[in-house]
Amino acid sequence: MRRSATPRNTLPAPVTLAGAYANTLSSTRLTVEDGRLVLRREGLTRRLLPLDETTYVDESDHDVVLRLHHPDPEPATITLSYPFSWFTGDKCDEEDRQMAAARDTPTSSRR
Repeated sequence: MRRSATPRNTLPAPVTLAGAYANTLSSTRLTVEDGRLVLRREGLTRRLLPLDETTYVDESDHDVVLRLHHPDPEPATITLSYPFSWFTGDKCDEEDRQMAAARDTPTSSRR
């Protein structure tokens, strides 16, 4: 499904979004680089463009959407939607993120 809304580059990416988000199965990381929100998940890097204060889209694939839940004063939960799948995670500290990342690693490659 193509989004009819045009991404707006004028909204700054909030630094408060930066951090790790995890659920019981996996994790993802949001960073701010050159004033833009960047998503890192499962070996992929996606540069995001704001549609509004709570919605971002991948600059090269507008079917990949990041939504912020309860963004004031800062979001505690995000949902990343892409065709045929989604990820919802809560903001967590580095230790929680590392535990979630270990869950992402196949058992045969763990040490």
